[in-house]
Amino acid sequence: RRLRALPPGRWEAGEVGLGERELWVYPTLSGFYNRKYAFLLDTLELSSPARETSPTVARVEHVFVVATGSGLGGAASAVASLEPLVAQRRMRQIHFIYGVRSLADIPQEWRQRLARWAGEGGAVTLTVITSSPASPTAAELLGKHAGALHTAEQRGHALRSLDGGQQGDGRFYVQHALAVAFRSVGYLAKHGASFRNTALVGCSRVEVVDSLFRIWGEEVCRGADDAVACDQLAFERVFINV
Repeated sequence: RRLRALPPGRWEAGEVGLGERELWVYPTLSGFYNRKYAFLLDTLELSSPARETSPTVARVEHVFVVATGSGLGGAASAVASLEPLVAQRRMRQIHFIYGVRSLADIPQEWRQRLARWAGEGGAVTLTVITSSPASPTAAELLGKHAGALHTAEQRGHALRSLDGGQQGDGRFYVQHALAVAFRSVGYLAKHGASFRNTALVGCSRVEVVDSLFRIWGEEVCRGADDAVACDQLAFERVFINV
């Protein structure tokens, strides 16, 4: 956590209490790992139908990916790597929740891909959480991708409406949307996701990725028929960027 919080640059020996050698922090992403220090794709490769014989561990069929701002690149790379697993029927769905100030702030180079993921019936279901009012020029800026991205934004508004103002201050970010998705029985019933067949992936600032473990315990495990097994599974099923 301390490393993820450091800004890029050179740190002198002993400055951050991580040893006696100088440390360089680069703004790069090498992958996603869980608390057992296993990487995402390696873990999913081991998640096979053969493991479904266990009463507590099932094959991962749903992956919820949350990202904000510049975390889009790393998260989108993870989503793209997971897509073939859906095509091979080894997974059912990738749920991608992306937070951005407004649709107009989505980087131009990503709009086409996100618009494709915003469609219905594909391997990926994109939900966009916006924190600012829509720009009157957004449709013009987004061009042919405006309609699809607006659909993804509407999914975000739908989750916001299910929140019931629980945040109190009116803020609603990706971590809140993820919590609502698991709090809503209707959402889970629609997609068939549960703690037994789900993994969470975060690519964002420290407070967002750290919240994934709390969300797993408070929301994913809510009403679980085996709360102990659900809590333990968090060590395998919650992945953060490194």
